[in-house]
Amino acid sequence: MARAIFAGELPLRWARPETATEWYRTAPDIFADAGRLPIATQSVDVALLLDVLEHLDSVDHAIEEIARILKPGGRLLLQVPFLYPLHDEPRDFTRLSRHGISNLLQRYGLVVEQCLAVGTPMETAGLLTNIAISKVAWDWVSRKSPLMPLILVIPFFVVIINLAAKVLSWLAYDNAFMPFSYQVSTSKPH
Repeated sequence: MARAIFAGELPLRWARPETATEWYRTAPDIFADAGRLPIATQSVDVALLLDVLEHLDSVDHAIEEIARILKPGGRLLLQVPFLYPLHDEPRDFTRLSRHGISNLLQRYGLVVEQCLAVGTPMETAGLLTNIAISKVAWDWVSRKSPLMPLILVIPFFVVIINLAAKVLSWLAYDNAFMPFSYQVSTSKPH
């Protein structure tokens, strides 16, 4: 059975794990301010943050805490969105470039071993176009718009956009100037 551990006094807006309990129907084992983790210093082998940093008031405090709890030789694996729509609003605060990520991690003594840009420029453009089209369709349905029947053609457009993005990605030079996210592997020196 999962238990929630509340570390110290949390700001009112974090008084309970709303995103876990109400939005995603999960039961966290530990719920705490990311800048004050109730975990012993140098006790963790691996920390995993998947699409978390953008939702924190202070990414600095969170990374500082992760550096504190990691054992020497411990690893932080993280994924962050870059070119991606706002989500889980109003708790979407930050987008970091690969340079910002590297700078942040190095400030707290973590060594960046790999920073992988995910998504070619065309894949990112296709993803954002499909998300925008889906949002328009969702708005039509939720507002009972007379344009609702047009959603029947949206799957066709999504397939065409995805195919075009994939083909144009194959034909283009590989570059990382417009990724939709980054996947980063770091370690804490011994």
